Amino acid sequence: MAEDPAAIEKQKALINEIHARGGEVLMSSHNHAYYPPEQVLAWMKEQEARGADVAKDICVSDTEAELCDALTTYKLLNENLKVPYLYMTGGAWCRATRLFAGALGSFMYLGRVFDEGVQPELITLKKFKETAENDLKH
Repeated sequence: MAEDPAAIEKQKALINEIHARGGEVLMSSHNHAYYPPEQVLAWMKEQEARGADVAKDICVSDTEAELCDALTTYKLLNENLKVPYLYMTGGAWCRATRLFAGALGSFMYLGRVFDEGVQPELITLKKFKETAENDLKH
């Protein structure tokens, strides 16, 4: 996330230009580390403040405690963001955030079509279908 005031003004100007031309903006951050829920919320609120139509952030959950914090992050985002968002994590404990992102408040899921792939943390469409048909019925 840019912090330089000149860069922020350029981002806002570009977002305004995209809106003027009828487009929408998804502002995305990939933070290749764990961050507590309050920090993720602050970043995504800043994306919203800069004019993004959709806020997106991907962090890391490598431990069970970090996964629990990721779930808390969804609660904070649901309570505080006005724009749609996509939040999930990568890392050793990321699968729940990937599989249940939409059910937890994200506006979409990310997945892959084939079982083999370069991003094993992405859930396959087959697994999404199995989960929807079995696990989410209860």
